[in-house]
Amino acid sequence: VSGNMFYGGTEYAAYVQVFEPDSIQITGNTFDRGVQALYLYVYRSGINDGLNVENNIFKNFASDTDRNVIRMVTYYLTATSLIQYNSFINNSVDSVIYIERSASVGVLDNIFDNQGSTYDLKTFTAQYEGETMYARRNWWGSAELSDIGGRIYDQSDDPKLVAVDFKPFRTTVDGT
Repeated sequence: VSGNMFYGGTEYAAYVQVFEPDSIQITGNTFDRGVQALYLYVYRSGINDGLNVENNIFKNFASDTDRNVIRMVTYYLTATSLIQYNSFINNSVDSVIYIERSASVGVLDNIFDNQGSTYDLKTFTAQYEGETMYARRNWWGSAELSDIGGRIYDQSDDPKLVAVDFKPFRTTVDGT
């Protein structure tokens, strides 16, 4: 899925459910307004590249209920899937990205500027003890460690959840 404009909607702009894919690429799209942008359900991915959501713009999503801009549910994910080089701007939802069932998702090099959202990243119950998700080199709307920690809902909030390692992080929006 590449080079598209998704605008508005009362549910997800795109709902992707796949079983045993070689790879899925969602790149270079703009998702503007609505309740939720992407629902990604992947079962047994990892033969090659897994699932990659890259170089997209997600902006102006709003909901007063438990909604997300991206909701990813994965089972038996063996390859690392990536959510990287995206811009998440002016969203007002519970959590911008909600990852359920797998720590094998890297959330890297994104821009999060969503003061109206409760969290930028929210994890679900860990499948295995000691799981860590990597969310590095992101701009979280602040360069303050305590502010960034407050934008992520993970094991530091509930010991049953996956831990998120968000260091190093960007100290400016342009990546320095």
